[in-house]
Amino acid sequence: MEGGIITSTLPAVVAIIAFLILKEKPTRSAVIGILLAFFGTLAINISGTFSGVERGVAPLLGNMLIIGAVIGEALFIIFGKSISKRVTPLTISTMVSIFGAILFLPLAIYIATSFPFTEASIKDWGMILYFGIVVTVIAFILMYQGIEKVPASTAGVLTGVLPISAVLLSSIILKENLLWIHIVGMALVLLAIYLISMDSKTELKNTDHI
Repeated sequence: MEGGIITSTLPAVVAIIAFLILKEKPTRSAVIGILLAFFGTLAINISGTFSGVERGVAPLLGNMLIIGAVIGEALFIIFGKSISKRVTPLTISTMVSIFGAILFLPLAIYIATSFPFTEASIKDWGMILYFGIVVTVIAFILMYQGIEKVPASTAGVLTGVLPISAVLLSSIILKENLLWIHIVGMALVLLAIYLISMDSKTELKNTDHI
């Protein structure tokens, strides 16, 4: 449950860092949208974990690591926004993939020495290709194209789509139960996205008039 609460703060963390680094001042609608995205993502993340929660052997360390992951994800969005007007989405995605490959290469070589490649099925290799092509290349390009056109705080709110898609796909593909708290959480996130989109349209109209 603690991990779900921490990861749900991503939209707020992105907005705070965007204000400090990019000097983005969120409007009232943006603030409301960020709060709705927080509570909506929180509801989805911690659903079904209120009873019998096992905190683990090192909860403080675990929570600190999750906080670090949230800050890292927020900075990933902020830095992408800061260079999006100078570098194309394809270039950014390529550089991210190259640096990621370099950082993971030592561990990959170590694991490869004992990994049973012959036991991997066609489905396994297909999933690897999917992660490499769709999740990494295509998703990064789409994300950076979007970040170029919207404020970083808006991009932070849109990260709330991820838990929504996870819940819906789990329900459709894995036949997992869709709980009422999931529906409430998804409704809050969608409302947040609606408010942010309407706010962006208003700012665009004001810019056109100027």
